[in-house]
Amino acid sequence: MSYRGLVIVLAAIAVTLSACSGNHSIPGTPHARGGGSVSPTNTPAPAPSTGSVAAVTTALSNVEAYYQTLPGTDPQSDVASVAAQMVSSGAFASATAGPGAISATLKDGTPIVVFTDRVADLLATSAARHRDGIVVGPPAGSTIGPPTQHEILFLVNELDSAAFTPANQLQFGQAFNNLGFASAGAQVDVASITLENIVALGSTHPLDFLDIATHGAVVTLQPGGPQFYVNISNTPVTQASQAQYASDLAAGRLVYAFVLQKSKTVSTFTTFAFTPAFLIEHATFNPGAIVDNESCFGQSPLTAASVETAFQLAGAGQYLGWTKPVAGPSADQTDAFLFDRLLGEQSPSLTGLDTFVAQRTPAQRPFALPFVEGVMQTETRSDGIGIGTETYAQDAYPTNYVYPPSADGVYSRFIVSDFGSASIPNLPMEYGLPSIRFVDVDERPAPVMGIHGTFPSVQGSVTITNASGTYMAPIEEWQPEEVLVDIPNEGAGASGLVTVFSGPNGTGVASDSAPLTQWSGTAQYTDSEAITDMNGAVGTGSGSLAAAFSFHFRSDVQPAVVAVDTTPEPENFAFNDFEGDSSGSITSVAGSFNAASQALLGAATATFSLGNPGPIAPFSTASPPSNFDSLPVPAASAPPSCNDATPGPRPGANDVSCRQFTYEAFGAIACSDNVQNHLCLAPGGSSGFILGEFQPEFLTLTLDPSTYAVTATLPAIAPYEGAGFYLGNGHDGDSKATVTLGISINPPVDAPSAAPSLSRTRSSRGR
Repeated sequence: MSYRGLVIVLAAIAVTLSACSGNHSIPGTPHARGGGSVSPTNTPAPAPSTGSVAAVTTALSNVEAYYQTLPGTDPQSDVASVAAQMVSSGAFASATAGPGAISATLKDGTPIVVFTDRVADLLATSAARHRDGIVVGPPAGSTIGPPTQHEILFLVNELDSAAFTPANQLQFGQAFNNLGFASAGAQVDVASITLENIVALGSTHPLDFLDIATHGAVVTLQPGGPQFYVNISNTPVTQASQAQYASDLAAGRLVYAFVLQKSKTVSTFTTFAFTPAFLIEHATFNPGAIVDNESCFGQSPLTAASVETAFQLAGAGQYLGWTKPVAGPSADQTDAFLFDRLLGEQSPSLTGLDTFVAQRTPAQRPFALPFVEGVMQTETRSDGIGIGTETYAQDAYPTNYVYPPSADGVYSRFIVSDFGSASIPNLPMEYGLPSIRFVDVDERPAPVMGIHGTFPSVQGSVTITNASGTYMAPIEEWQPEEVLVDIPNEGAGASGLVTVFSGPNGTGVASDSAPLTQWSGTAQYTDSEAITDMNGAVGTGSGSLAAAFSFHFRSDVQPAVVAVDTTPEPENFAFNDFEGDSSGSITSVAGSFNAASQALLGAATATFSLGNPGPIAPFSTASPPSNFDSLPVPAASAPPSCNDATPGPRPGANDVSCRQFTYEAFGAIACSDNVQNHLCLAPGGSSGFILGEFQPEFLTLTLDPSTYAVTATLPAIAPYEGAGFYLGNGHDGDSKATVTLGISINPPVDAPSAAPSLSRTRSSRGR
């Protein structure tokens, strides 16, 4: 089913202890982890009396038997009838229907919660929808793994297969594993939502992410007392479990519970419901941990403030939940959308999340959690979340409870409460997986590549892969939005697929891969010039020079997905200079000059030949210093057709790069004369050439966005007065030089079309 319609509200809150008061409190709230303490604001529920297991079982069996006699056509009316019958039967001292449950107490004061949050359980059975009873006891292999420092845990109600689909949570967990979270130091577990599994977390499984998929309700644990939020567990009530959790029962962190349902076979499975305080008492949260509650009423306005406060004080950075009832499949699809856009794996998907949600073509990169949650506010869907809990072809039941004041109306909304997570250092990786938006290169003598996007706070590693191999790029700087690495000019690492990993040496979670594309080309330059004076002597002469250049440049030109669920934007075809291994040489120099007869010089003649210019390369430090460049034409003087030469994605086409092509070669021209070097001044002449600074001509490089081929265009260069030949040494440059420049550019290397960069390299990790 495509995901087209979640309504989500982002609530940026800063909850204080004062919010945890009155009818917004958590029973038995434990000492806060990470600083301070939370004092309970209510009297704990009384400890259950001896023999209450038998009493609870008997009482609830009678409740379910009575419920089977009701018509099952109006769940709200039936729930009210059940609550009234519970009191009139004499077994219960009180029973009050509320959001998602009946809050009741036995004659001895023992609190009991009867869950009514799932409408399908409350309706009459049919061939299409019925219950065959509940399996008692969790299935095998549903416990959490060995100790870890980063726990990603999916707790799911595995006993209520009509309401929940544990296979979905298994797929969610597998999606995290397939992307390398285990090798990044995290453990991913999908487990039955038993009290034993929660207690086993302790301090040896500090949570980065906790997902809860079970029944939820707002209840009153004592007549006239405050309202609390509870979730149902898969742990059955027995004499042994009652004794094991006696302190939690006495503190009000646990309460007896069962699910009211229509079924072919009546099977009363009495279990425990737990408050958030039970989770906080027995689990540890890494700073900034995310608690994702898929259950009903997790963000009910009646209890949201106290729940948020409790998790915030325990160290969580975000709490997610639903304001009203929500169908299990709908909640799963909401989570699937969140995970799919967060993990960034698209079809063909290694995560399998493409079976849950509609995906974009081309594929999208991973996006940081806040960006995904932001775009979810615009999502709409038509699968029954809108009004009530579930929508079937044969029935549509509106929301059971309207709790004034309520801004939600009849809609169940998914609320994200953020506790200022942006200011928490070393957040869990879920807030920002490695994700590349674009890359660029500063072609300095030792080139440095900038990788822009979102990255974990803890430094990882970067690889660049091409036909020459995989290059492990040394990290210069690691920031949450930019990583700087050293790269070579040629060979492995000069171009190819750039991938950022959360762990060292190419381990952990991998980012999307961005291709750094490289081009090579050649240029032929000639300069023919009339010479009318040398060193103050007038006369006639000419000189010619030819130079050849071999150059490389590189750029990221792959369209970039800038925001979640948006069309990729083209990259600006931009580079700051030629690569440092580009080179040139003066191939020929010729010419002569004859001075007019003068008293001091007489018949003076000079001859030009090839000198010793040294290597001609960008950033050259040779002596004499000779270099050449291709620099962007300044935006102030560039025509509208030129891009702004700034790397990164831009709206619309930005495929034209206007360049200044320059070179300067000292010592390029040797000069000899017959008058003791009076015409030729040591140490010899040089040649220079500039396009685009002193005259309007400039080089235009145009990128074909389909093939990524680059072509060079240069208008005919009109004769101009300059000093292209024999720069300085008495040549004043008052004659016109005739210049030609020819450039050809080879096909691209590691172009996006030749490298499917949006897939991730995971040969070391299978599904």
